[in-house]
Amino acid sequence: MSTVTDIKHTRTRTHRAAKTAVCPTWCVNTHDHPLNVEHFGDVRDVELSNHFDTDLNGRPIGLEMTAHLRTPEHDPSGVANVCVGNHEQNADTTMTLDEAENFAFALLRLVAQGRK
Repeated sequence: MSTVTDIKHTRTRTHRAAKTAVCPTWCVNTHDHPLNVEHFGDVRDVELSNHFDTDLNGRPIGLEMTAHLRTPEHDPSGVANVCVGNHEQNADTTMTLDEAENFAFALLRLVAQGRK
Protein backbone atom coordinates (compact mmCIF):
# COMPACT_ATOMS: atom_id res chain seq x y z
CA MET A 1 0.00 0.00 0.00
CA SER A 2 1.38 3.42 -0.93
CA THR A 3 0.12 6.72 0.41
CA VAL A 4 1.04 10.34 -0.25
CA THR A 5 0.27 13.02 2.32
CA ASP A 6 0.58 16.74 1.51
CA ILE A 7 1.69 18.96 4.40
CA LYS A 8 3.02 22.38 3.33
CA HIS A 9 4.61 21.01 0.13
CA THR A 10 6.01 18.04 2.03
CA ARG A 11 5.05 14.54 0.98
CA THR A 12 5.57 11.24 2.72
CA ARG A 13 5.87 8.16 0.55
CA THR A 14 4.97 5.11 2.62
CA HIS A 15 5.50 1.57 1.43
CA ARG A 16 4.24 -0.87 4.03
CA ALA A 17 5.96 -4.22 3.96
CA ALA A 18 6.39 -7.38 5.96
CA LYS A 19 8.52 -6.77 9.03
CA THR A 20 11.36 -8.94 10.15
CA ALA A 21 11.83 -9.83 13.80
CA VAL A 22 14.66 -7.30 14.14
CA CYS A 23 13.12 -4.41 12.18
CA PRO A 24 12.97 -1.01 13.85
CA THR A 25 9.43 0.34 14.05
CA TRP A 26 10.16 2.90 11.30
CA CYS A 27 11.45 0.35 8.74
CA VAL A 28 9.43 -0.04 5.52
CA ASN A 29 11.86 -2.36 3.67
CA THR A 30 10.31 -5.56 2.28
CA HIS A 31 13.36 -7.68 3.24
CA ASP A 32 12.41 -9.91 0.32
CA HIS A 33 15.79 -11.64 0.25
CA PRO A 34 17.84 -13.09 3.15
CA LEU A 35 20.76 -10.80 2.26
CA ASN A 36 18.50 -7.73 2.20
CA VAL A 37 19.17 -6.58 5.76
CA GLU A 38 19.23 -2.81 5.28
CA HIS A 39 16.48 -0.88 7.08
CA PHE A 40 15.03 2.30 5.62
CA GLY A 41 12.10 4.51 6.48
CA ASP A 42 9.45 6.54 4.73
CA VAL A 43 10.81 9.09 2.26
CA ARG A 44 9.98 12.73 2.96
CA ASP A 45 9.85 14.90 -0.19
CA VAL A 46 9.97 18.70 -0.28
CA GLU A 47 9.33 20.34 -3.64
CA LEU A 48 11.75 23.18 -4.39
CA SER A 49 9.71 26.05 -5.84
CA ASN A 50 12.64 28.14 -7.08
CA HIS A 51 14.76 25.42 -8.65
CA PHE A 52 14.01 23.66 -11.90
CA ASP A 53 15.89 21.29 -14.14
CA THR A 54 15.05 19.96 -17.57
CA ASP A 55 14.18 16.46 -18.70
CA LEU A 56 15.76 14.72 -21.71
CA ASN A 57 13.41 16.62 -24.04
CA GLY A 58 14.34 20.01 -22.57
CA ARG A 59 11.06 20.42 -20.68
CA PRO A 60 11.31 22.04 -17.24
CA ILE A 61 10.79 19.77 -14.25
CA GLY A 62 10.71 20.74 -10.59
CA LEU A 63 13.28 19.35 -8.20
CA GLU A 64 12.66 17.79 -4.81
CA MET A 65 14.80 17.36 -1.75
CA THR A 66 14.30 14.06 0.03
CA ALA A 67 15.06 12.72 3.49
CA HIS A 68 14.70 9.28 5.02
CA LEU A 69 16.04 7.09 7.80
CA ARG A 70 18.42 4.28 6.91
CA THR A 71 20.77 1.86 8.60
CA PRO A 72 23.98 1.08 6.73
CA GLU A 73 23.72 -2.31 5.03
CA HIS A 74 26.89 -3.70 6.59
CA ASP A 75 26.61 -2.03 10.01
CA PRO A 76 25.51 -4.57 12.63
CA SER A 77 24.80 -1.83 15.20
CA GLY A 78 21.44 -1.04 13.60
CA VAL A 79 21.84 2.68 14.40
CA ALA A 80 19.76 4.87 12.11
CA ASN A 81 21.22 7.58 9.93
CA VAL A 82 19.38 10.38 8.17
CA CYS A 83 19.88 10.59 4.40
CA VAL A 84 19.16 13.92 2.74
CA GLY A 85 19.47 14.46 -0.97
CA ASN A 86 18.12 15.25 -4.36
CA HIS A 87 15.92 12.40 -5.54
CA GLU A 88 16.18 13.28 -9.24
CA GLN A 89 19.98 13.24 -9.18
CA ASN A 90 20.13 10.18 -6.89
CA ALA A 91 22.57 11.93 -4.55
CA ASP A 92 22.34 11.52 -0.79
CA THR A 93 24.30 12.91 2.14
CA THR A 94 24.22 10.65 5.18
CA MET A 95 24.28 12.14 8.67
CA THR A 96 24.17 10.67 12.15
CA LEU A 97 21.05 11.46 14.17
CA ASP A 98 22.99 14.08 16.17
CA GLU A 99 24.36 15.69 12.99
CA ALA A 100 20.89 15.75 11.42
CA GLU A 101 19.42 17.32 14.55
CA ASN A 102 22.13 20.03 14.57
CA PHE A 103 21.57 20.65 10.85
CA ALA A 104 17.80 20.93 11.39
CA PHE A 105 18.30 23.50 14.17
CA ALA A 106 20.72 25.45 11.94
CA LEU A 107 18.16 25.50 9.13
CA LEU A 108 15.43 26.69 11.48
CA ARG A 109 17.68 29.49 12.75
CA LEU A 110 18.39 30.55 9.15
CA VAL A 111 14.69 30.55 8.33
CA ALA A 112 13.93 32.67 11.42
CA GLN A 113 16.69 35.15 10.48
CA GLY A 114 15.48 35.36 6.91
CA ARG A 115 11.93 36.15 8.00
CA LYS A 116 12.97 39.12 10.15
